[in-house]
Amino acid sequence: PVQYSWATFFANAVLSCAFLLMMWFMYKRYFKLATIFSFSMVPPLIALVTWVSKDEGMDMFVINYMMFCFFFLHSIRNSLIAFVYCFIIYLVIHFKLEKDIELVDYGTPNFNLTAFNYIVAFVMFFATLSLIKYQVWAYEKSIRKKTKDLEERNIEIEVKNDTLKLQSDSLEEKAKQLTVLNN
Repeated sequence: PVQYSWATFFANAVLSCAFLLMMWFMYKRYFKLATIFSFSMVPPLIALVTWVSKDEGMDMFVINYMMFCFFFLHSIRNSLIAFVYCFIIYLVIHFKLEKDIELVDYGTPNFNLTAFNYIVAFVMFFATLSLIKYQVWAYEKSIRKKTKDLEERNIEIEVKNDTLKLQSDSLEEKAKQLTVLNN
């Protein structure tokens, strides 16, 4: 069986407690506090678990947080801040872990090229998700506008129908009166 150090167990326990606290905030309907806590505390705790356990797959959880900022944060400013914050944590995790495991020389052009590639890839990632998010919002806005326009037209039609009904009733009454007069 795999033996984990107490440090690994403790780091995972702290991260688990953070998730439990976040769930409690959501249960109490403190959604804004849960969101702020989640984006400010969980990525560095993931970094802690990664550094202690030297688990290379943990950095993918920070990438998930970079995607979450597009779905849970509604202003471009907050999305950008959370994205950059998570991206910096991701880079620190990735390159620190790489240094710890493979003893990479950070002065080589290879590191610079790798860092540049990561930055460009994540800028494109952010831009693409931002465009998708704002296209969806624009589409939803146009649907809401069309729905509002249709509701207004329905009200106009109902008013016209009521007017026509009154005119029809009036004409029927006059027709009855004419029939009586003719008789």
